[in-house]
Amino acid sequence: MTRQVFRHIDVADALTLLDSPGIRVFDIRDKGSYDKRHVDGARHLTILDFETVIKTTARDTVVLVYCYHGFASQEYAAAFCDFGFQTVYSLDGGFEAWAQAVDQTPVRGDAGWLARGQRGAAPRHAAAG
Repeated sequence: MTRQVFRHIDVADALTLLDSPGIRVFDIRDKGSYDKRHVDGARHLTILDFETVIKTTARDTVVLVYCYHGFASQEYAAAFCDFGFQTVYSLDGGFEAWAQAVDQTPVRGDAGWLARGQRGAAPRHAAAG
């Protein structure tokens, strides 16, 4: 049996991937950072929750993991693969790269949704409110 390997993904590809049905997005930053702002639909994941997620998530589920800068998420992505998940991504540059891309893209043409942090009517991040 071939061991699954996670894939690195950049922000542009991650934004497209977020539209995939059934994708599970995991934020492994600290709870305070997650509560302050996170990718819309992301679940906060700690090492304590990992076993439950592994037991309750189908192995054919697409998984995207991110952290602060893209290093720690690689460890989690590898662990998902070790448990047999078929399609796993780690966000290169982490949340910092994501936030910078969303916040600093000029509002013009088709990229306006990106600068506003949304795709169509669905926001791509959530702020504590």
